[in-house]
Amino acid sequence: MKAGQIFELTAKTLSGLEPMLANELADIGVEEVQIGTRVVEFTGNLATVYKANLHCRTALRILVKLDSFVAEDVDQLYEGAMQFPWEQYFGVNDTFAINATLIRSTITHTQYASLKVKDAIADRFRKISNNERPSVDVLAPDFRINVHISSNYCTLSLDSSGESLHRRGYKLGMHEAPMSEVLVAGLLMLSGWDKKTPLLDPMCGSGTFLTEAALMATNTPPGMFRKQFGFESWKGFDDNLWRKVKGDAKEKITPLTTEISGSDFNSKSLEAAAENIKNCGFEMDIRVEKLAFEKMEAPGKPMFLIMNPPYGERLKPEQLNGLYAMIGSKLKNDFPGSEAWIISPNIDAMKNVGLKPSRKITVYNGPLECKFMNFKMFKGSLKEFKGGPQAEA
Repeated sequence: MKAGQIFELTAKTLSGLEPMLANELADIGVEEVQIGTRVVEFTGNLATVYKANLHCRTALRILVKLDSFVAEDVDQLYEGAMQFPWEQYFGVNDTFAINATLIRSTITHTQYASLKVKDAIADRFRKISNNERPSVDVLAPDFRINVHISSNYCTLSLDSSGESLHRRGYKLGMHEAPMSEVLVAGLLMLSGWDKKTPLLDPMCGSGTFLTEAALMATNTPPGMFRKQFGFESWKGFDDNLWRKVKGDAKEKITPLTTEISGSDFNSKSLEAAAENIKNCGFEMDIRVEKLAFEKMEAPGKPMFLIMNPPYGERLKPEQLNGLYAMIGSKLKNDFPGSEAWIISPNIDAMKNVGLKPSRKITVYNGPLECKFMNFKMFKGSLKEFKGGPQAEA
């Protein structure tokens, strides 16, 4: 692959985050995009590939299209994959893995589709390399190949990211199941946080909202802490270009001047949060403390709150309802002039907040359908407030 070559590219994301990803691509210089379901398609050169991997907070993977052909059955799939010149991209001493997705395909099993493409690649290398072939490594391959078959039309792509881009490289400490960094970044964008208003997560867990908010506020690329991207293993990897892309990004990083803080009652969660914050270099800027939300003192100033409260796995229904009622009461009484965003898959529990949301957005946390709700607390009476139906404090 050469620096001036133009590629057809696909950025994968989570459902509902496609517009945010399209905006991010525009920020790195992409002029035209096509938004699909959980994907954004665009074109660009090698620098675009590097920039998209480094900068896009809401992208999961950046795929580079290699070839496409009709694949109405596994024989056509095998022949199409066999004809592609894989040797131009990797050699017999490299490892590879294949990920297949099928949509409206007469080929019905993704594992079988992956196996046929694997066989085609192996047979091609045996034919041209004295019976030698690259090995498969599903855990840490040098090359990840994406096979996408839709309506019996197959697209072969090379995954330029390697590991999923939600693995930023800073999260070494975690407690229980953390929310994906890609989803958290998307929620911050959906919320409209201005990167200036003090941000508080009173149920911060391992601190993902805190770290992602700090990265955004300082214009720090989310990929700056990763040790490796998939494209660094490619033939034709342009190390000078990659150094320039990273160097240009570092010049635009600014100090954190926004107040960002978090709290949690769980000591192990806070230890993980502190470690992750330190790994990002924000240990002197972001404050975390062991404190239950109900015991937090009123800040005396408008805040931007964002939280992912428990939703029932370990709590009895009456405990859960009480927790959400406490959240609503605390917001109303102690945070006048503030704005809060809460994400939860438990709609019944959310009703106990007792405040009228000004906005509801459907998002997915893994397979769970969640509501991301906005509450605005204001001073005085509803008649005095001109912003619409909000929560009276």
